[in-house]
Amino acid sequence: MSEEIESVGALSTATLAAAALEGEAAHAAHEGHGNCANCQAPLSGPFCRMCGQQAHIHRSLLHLVEEFVHGVFHFEAKGWRTIPLLIFRPGVLTRRYIDGQRKTYVSPLALFLFMVFLMFFVASLGSKQSEPMRTADAVSGIQALIASRNVAIAETKAAVDKATAELEAARKEGKDTAELQENLDDAIEDQKNAEKVLLRLSEESAKLMEAVKAAKDAGQPAEAAVPASAGADVETHTADLQSAIDKIARERGVKGSNVTWTDRLIDKLKHKNAGHSDFPAVDAAIHHAIENPELALYKLKNTTYKYSFMLVPISLPFLWLMFFWRRGVGMFDHAVFVLYSLCFMSLLFDGVMLAGMAGWSAVAANLAIWVPPVHMFVQLRSAYGLGTFSALWRTVALTIVAAIVLLLFIVLVLMLSMH
Repeated sequence: MSEEIESVGALSTATLAAAALEGEAAHAAHEGHGNCANCQAPLSGPFCRMCGQQAHIHRSLLHLVEEFVHGVFHFEAKGWRTIPLLIFRPGVLTRRYIDGQRKTYVSPLALFLFMVFLMFFVASLGSKQSEPMRTADAVSGIQALIASRNVAIAETKAAVDKATAELEAARKEGKDTAELQENLDDAIEDQKNAEKVLLRLSEESAKLMEAVKAAKDAGQPAEAAVPASAGADVETHTADLQSAIDKIARERGVKGSNVTWTDRLIDKLKHKNAGHSDFPAVDAAIHHAIENPELALYKLKNTTYKYSFMLVPISLPFLWLMFFWRRGVGMFDHAVFVLYSLCFMSLLFDGVMLAGMAGWSAVAANLAIWVPPVHMFVQLRSAYGLGTFSALWRTVALTIVAAIVLLLFIVLVLMLSMH
């Protein structure tokens, strides 16, 4: 819940910051007299001709509220003119802004700031944290888990028997048995660890059931007799057992396990022969992230949106290489192009996330695969005045560049978040 509140606060901050970047809109005009309160220049109208500040200075609390509301809704009004063009005619929007039509549309930097925070707000909606396990649910859940995982333990024993048979067969044939012996040792160790966790889980379940029975005999609610930490202990043992069983399942091929590519990656990094490089600081950071995955993910998320602006300077050199021989195309043009393109990609990410949350996985996949290159093509063609072929080959190149930039950004974020 705190993460969602933090995301809402960040989104509100982004809205106000974007409105501030857009500049102060004109309020009701008041003729000024004397000198400007900001730069002391002589006043000849409702605004200072030197610094642009209003001649009439408000000093009321109500005016602060008025500026807040006006700033938000002024930004929103410009947003309604900008977003449709960003989605359907991105090249036209880019070219108009480059050519000087600045007051009509939201500036690319302000829009980028807002879109990044909006993206992480939407992402936070999909990361629901599990509710603490109640005592009664803990007992029933533990019993069900024990029953199902006893079968998995039996499977791991079969895996040990299989490894033993393979080792004996290799010895009879005179083959090298070092690797097979290591596999058998690992299987035995994993089996023992899983059995220990299962034993702790059974003991915890028995304690909880005794406490619940004693509470019922005394006419008290079950939750009143059970320590507050009991549910957390049960959840910890449950997670330990699940992790141990899944680890064995991944390594021994046990059916019914919930295995993902991230699980395999973490297991490889945890292996005693993996995760070693020539950089001790990198090794320490990786192992720290493995031991504290939730903290690592939290730091990774914060670092990502804090340094999302780095996507712009990383992208500019690659985009410059596509146009360096064309006259009249400068780095400012590329910066506007990149910022508006990133704004759309952030908006697309929001749509993909919402479609995934709604269960429309096919729609989400098609949006993620086909929309980005089409949008790049349309924006390139109109923003730079390109022909079909010129825009097409640059779209292919830009797609490859986007993958490279994303990879470099991920490396940068990982380096910054692991320190």
